[in-house]
Amino acid sequence: MKITRTDGLKRILDLAIWWFLKEYKEDGKRPDIYEDMKYCGNPVFKKLYNKVFKKMLEQYNPKAKHQVNKMDEIVTFMMWIMYKDTAYRQPSLWALRELLYMKDELMPLLTEMVDDSDKWYVNNWIASKELTQEGIKDGTIKKGDFSAAETHFVPQIQNKRFVELEKRKKKVLRNCNE
Repeated sequence: MKITRTDGLKRILDLAIWWFLKEYKEDGKRPDIYEDMKYCGNPVFKKLYNKVFKKMLEQYNPKAKHQVNKMDEIVTFMMWIMYKDTAYRQPSLWALRELLYMKDELMPLLTEMVDDSDKWYVNNWIASKELTQEGIKDGTIKKGDFSAAETHFVPQIQNKRFVELEKRKKKVLRNCNE
């Protein structure tokens, strides 16, 4: 398994959203997509945005401000395009309708894959960072090191572990073939 580095892709997405909003000026002003979505005239998008999406953001650890801001920006932007642009609105609503038709089929699958928010990756990473800070304060962890719990969330450490696992897997496969 190879870890996909997404930081560069996230930066490109940030720049794309910035550029689009800069180019999509109305009366010389950048559109206020948050206001548009909050008071959206389409009842489907209004409910999705104000009831479902905003509720999801509340499930994040309050210290996960960067993650909350990114999710808010990206999803609001995508929903705003689907709401404002007929070319995207109709296929989006069609897809939503199809998903709702499949509710009974999808719910058991989702139940297996969806965790409560206290088990979400970013919320656990924040909790592990707090363990690191406590260890630094009480002297059990040197400044600049990580708690054992936090190492599971640090991309460079994860990548090193996966590279090592990949090497072991190849070695085992070689031994099996001999």
